[in-house]
Amino acid sequence: MTALVLPGMGTAMDLAAKVAHLTGHLPTDAQPDLSSNVIAKALGSTAVADLERTFHPFHVLGAGLPTFCVPIKPYWASALFDTELSSSQLFHRERDLALRREHVYYRTPTSAGGLRAPARILWYATGTGPGGKTMRGTSLLREISIDTPERLHRRYGRLGVYELDQVRSVESSGMVMALRFTHTQLFAQPVPFAQYERVVKETTSKSVAVAGPQPVDERVFATLCRLAR
Repeated sequence: MTALVLPGMGTAMDLAAKVAHLTGHLPTDAQPDLSSNVIAKALGSTAVADLERTFHPFHVLGAGLPTFCVPIKPYWASALFDTELSSSQLFHRERDLALRREHVYYRTPTSAGGLRAPARILWYATGTGPGGKTMRGTSLLREISIDTPERLHRRYGRLGVYELDQVRSVESSGMVMALRFTHTQLFAQPVPFAQYERVVKETTSKSVAVAGPQPVDERVFATLCRLAR
C-alpha cells in the first residue's frame, strides 16, 4: 500500500480531515469535537511519530511529539542529507546514500536539552562557510544509541558516511551517541540563525543556546516551517 502524501501541518483532526477528503472515508475514531489536549493524551509521542512517517511530510501539531534543534557541521549535513549543500562540494554525496531514507549521525554523548526519541529534529548547520548559521530542514528521530565507537560503527555503518576513525573523533570517555533518523525534509528556503533567534524570542521570550541539542517550542517549529516554504 502506498502512503498518502499530505504536505503541510496541523492537528491530528486536520490530518483526519485531509485523509477523509482524499479517500472519501472519515476514520471511525475521528471525532471533530475532541480538543487537542484529549487527542494528545490519546495518541502519545510514538503514535504521532508513526502518523508523521505514514503521511510524510505532514506535521501533526499539538499532540505531544517533541522537537529538538540539533547542530551539525555543513560537511556532514551535505554528506548525509542536504542535496543543496552537496551540490556546492567538489565531491557530491554518494548515490546509494542519497537514495536512502534512513541515516545515522554520530555526536558526542550529551544529556543537554533532554534529547529523546521519538522526536523531530530541526537541523542547524553551524560554522561560517557555505550554508553555515542556517536552519536547513527537519527529520524524524527514530532512535538514540550510546555505545563504544566500534560497536556503533558495526551496527550503523551501512546508514552513514563515517569511517571508524571519524566516529572515534567524537567520543567522550570512550562513548559515542548515534542518532538514527528518517524522513528528512529540506527547507526550500533555509532560515538564517538570526531569524530563528528572533522567532524564539518573540514566541517564548527565551534566549537561544546551540552548544548541543536543545528543545524547540512547537510554535517556533511551525513558524520556521512556514518561513522556509
